[in-house]
Amino acid sequence: MKPFNRHILLKPDVLDSAEESTVSILVPEEFKPKPTYMFAEVLAMAEDCKAVSSLKVGDKILYNNSMVEEVEVKGEIYYLLLENYVLCLVS
Repeated sequence: MKPFNRHILLKPDVLDSAEESTVSILVPEEFKPKPTYMFAEVLAMAEDCKAVSSLKVGDKILYNNSMVEEVEVKGEIYYLLLENYVLCLVS
């Protein structure tokens, strides 16, 4: 998959979230809360991304999880994020 229109293709790191919930709330067992901030590996970037000079494939970034687009194509799930929602590069 090749991203366009300033999007970045991500591989979210679900085991290494940037925020952990410490509040206790009664919810159904199948409910899984999403952390607000997540880490991800950059898999690809659109050619028109301004971040191309700062980011490269393989870099780890921090982003707001509510801004990621989850797209399913032929049974595969892809995660796309507009470059504006990258908060920082993690080294």
